[in-house]
Amino acid sequence: MFRTRLARHPNRITIHPLLIEDWLELADNGKAQSVHKMIDMVRDLQHSGRNSRFVKHLGGAVYELKTRTPQGGARVYFFQTDEHEFVLTRSEVKLENQASVRLLEDTAEIIEALEQGKDILE
Repeated sequence: MFRTRLARHPNRITIHPLLIEDWLELADNGKAQSVHKMIDMVRDLQHSGRNSRFVKHLGGAVYELKTRTPQGGARVYFFQTDEHEFVLTRSEVKLENQASVRLLEDTAEIIEALEQGKDILE
């Protein structure tokens, strides 16, 4: 079994970790079905690790979980901290094929903050 953790942005104060903030916003915007698919993908990551059928490598340390839904491509961005732990950062649902640069930048800033020893994980 693999462990997943949630991250907060090192320079922004939010009530919830970023992934939860994204999921709440998506659900409020009528995309609850896609959020449920994302939860299923996270469960598969916890069970199968990088062997999950949903894992796509985006380059460097960054990966995504990705599946299609009637509302568009559901994506969860993450990176691996050690052999058995993944940090989930952001998510989105969109019709376009390209990942959001802003969400990938957030993920890179989270990786950098952890490398600097900042305590931003839950």
